Amino acid sequence: MRSAVIATSVSFCLLLALWGAREGAAPAPAPAPLEREPDHVLRAEVPSLSAVQHRVLPSPVDRSAQPEDGAPTEVATSSAAPLRCVVRVLDATGAPVSGQHVEQVGRLGAGRYVLSRGVTDERGEHVFEIGEQARRMSVSGACLFHALQAPIGSVHERAFDLQNPSQEVILFELSRGGILELIAEDELGEVYAAPIWIELALVDPRDSSSAALEFQSGHRRLRSESGKFRAPPVAIGQRWSFSAEPVDGSRDRATIEIEGPGREGDVVEARLRLGAARPMLRARLLDAQGSPLREQEVGTQLVEAGRDFGHQRLMTDAEGHVGRSLPAASMRAGEIEIWFATPMKAPRWMVAQRLPTPLAPGPIDLGDIACEEVPLGIAGQVVDGKGAPLSQARIHLSLRSETANGMRVPWTQQVTDEAGRFALRVPTYGTRLGIDVSCPSYLSVDLEGLKRAAPESLDLRVVLRRSGAIAGRVLLDSPEMAPSVSIQLVPQGQPSSSGISRRPGKDGRFEITPVPPGLYELAFGGHAPRVEELRGERSYEMPRLFVLRDLRVPEDGGSCGDARLESIDLRGLLAQRRMLVLQPDGVALASTRVCVAVRSLDGALRSIVCETNAHGATAWSGERGATEATLTVKRFRSVRVDPNVEEQTVRLQDGWLVAIELEGAAPPLPEGCELRAWLRFERTPDLWLRSVESYPLHLGPLRDGRTEFRVPELTSYRAGWLIWDQRAREPASAEVEPRASDRIEVRDLDTVQAVTLVADPAAVQAALRTLGRR
Repeated sequence: MRSAVIATSVSFCLLLALWGAREGAAPAPAPAPLEREPDHVLRAEVPSLSAVQHRVLPSPVDRSAQPEDGAPTEVATSSAAPLRCVVRVLDATGAPVSGQHVEQVGRLGAGRYVLSRGVTDERGEHVFEIGEQARRMSVSGACLFHALQAPIGSVHERAFDLQNPSQEVILFELSRGGILELIAEDELGEVYAAPIWIELALVDPRDSSSAALEFQSGHRRLRSESGKFRAPPVAIGQRWSFSAEPVDGSRDRATIEIEGPGREGDVVEARLRLGAARPMLRARLLDAQGSPLREQEVGTQLVEAGRDFGHQRLMTDAEGHVGRSLPAASMRAGEIEIWFATPMKAPRWMVAQRLPTPLAPGPIDLGDIACEEVPLGIAGQVVDGKGAPLSQARIHLSLRSETANGMRVPWTQQVTDEAGRFALRVPTYGTRLGIDVSCPSYLSVDLEGLKRAAPESLDLRVVLRRSGAIAGRVLLDSPEMAPSVSIQLVPQGQPSSSGISRRPGKDGRFEITPVPPGLYELAFGGHAPRVEELRGERSYEMPRLFVLRDLRVPEDGGSCGDARLESIDLRGLLAQRRMLVLQPDGVALASTRVCVAVRSLDGALRSIVCETNAHGATAWSGERGATEATLTVKRFRSVRVDPNVEEQTVRLQDGWLVAIELEGAAPPLPEGCELRAWLRFERTPDLWLRSVESYPLHLGPLRDGRTEFRVPELTSYRAGWLIWDQRAREPASAEVEPRASDRIEVRDLDTVQAVTLVADPAAVQAALRTLGRR
């Protein structure tokens, strides 16, 4: 549902951002998974659900005073020596597999991050370098894996311990798999001879579909020149989805689901009829002097009275020609404009052209279109407090004015030259400007409401003040506790919501920057949000275990030199719990996200997310003296555990089985759309955890009018429908208005508990109209 909202509200500024650098936010560290080989605890048999207690934790430590002076305890850090590891892939006969895609993956909390990719050589081997990014993630508590997917749909992973690296080759032995073939047809049933894009997805009732070939090839979509496609070997006994559309965009995307091979070596053929024909636009772009804009990047946007039909980035040819396909929905529009701009990050040429309506499928030739040159709108210089120019300062400009003819206003950015100067072009309809100026080690400046092309905006002088920093070191009982510690810097006397949060590395060191001059307090606590905060009912407030006050950042910037920062003693305030998690059959629950809800000393229920390692072991840290804790894993029942036991083993039970069944015939849906059932808590239980999504709790497609879920709690659930549309490159959805009676009370039964729903045709049509507006 979230992807649909994004697709609806995407604006022209996102099109412009295609030319900008993509800055990914660093993932928030989570409690470090337990990284060690199995010992007597991990091999112990567990007779029941009760936790097996090993060592009881000491009682809480009272630390209300300032830390005493003393030499900091040494904390072990990981070796900086260069590391390599060899991955070898063999087929079912033991022969080496060349050309196999393999990945180096870091897993931190619930996130999975591809660090590097490689392809095996003729010996079936690939050598991975353990780079700096993997080391940094390991310090933050991440697990490192090497993984491949072969046959497609059968994922293999092998853990690599950065703390105790092995010199042995990491071996993968693959099964044979089956074969899928696709034949794309036109409306006459003939093979579509033009090139097509193809996506192959594994259909999983427990989760939304994803591109199966993305892992295998490193690309989400593959190209076929003849309308026929033969996939690499796939896992047997799976259900698959094929999607295809012409490379030139002349027809809508079409999707088909098939049952895959049932035995190794079987070949399954799928015939897919491509979607309806689309309008095809073509034009030649000229500059103000009438010369073609040759081989230039062009951003396009199609709009009708504020409605956005989508953006595309194109390239003109040697004669300035450009073409794009238009969505079939545009044929119902009354007045349409197509906008061209090149390049879009810092537009130099821009033009809007009205299209002849109503549109019809097939070619639409607009002929020659003369673009207007975008004039300079703002210029100036960035200097420091002493008047010295600052090079490489970033200037981010956005328009604060109204839109033009329904077109969203763009933004652009630039860095200053060696003299600290910058000059940005702004479209003529931009009347009010806003700029943000930033530079490393300096405090950012926001300027609002500037007039474009006015004298004061064409000769700006922006002065940046040097920022301050607060750095120090915390002392912990164990380096593995570091990812569970939150550090919050707050201006003294201000609410905690105005603070900056960080976490220390495994060596205990931290740094917070940029920080304006002033007086601050530094609070330390466990990284465990309240349940109310996770529901969005209030802002994040960590439990404060210790506070340093009266930390001063100098007026001229620089680091705070308070001696207390070098030895902040948090020992005894947190406790680490180790846990082995087993499945109902006693097999370790390997490489799985788990969540623990802990009732902390302040009475609040807090949520901690971590992940088991390859042996099913994990670790989590929190306040000492917690009163209760519950472990939750998706598809299993929630289990009460002892929060004051240092080591314990927990054996899970399968969740209670709930089925949603469709009463009557399924309503007619457009091609590429399907009806999916959802199930969510009617009232969220007190022990609500991030490992159980609440909206919806479960989501799955219907198979023969039925879908099944395993739920973690004995409580009331609401059930309903979504219309899921996979025709777009990012699947969109719209919720069918639920009925008050569509609910089920889950009881402690071993049988399947079912709720029968009616997909009301009027509500389904309303959801389809909502989907069509996105």
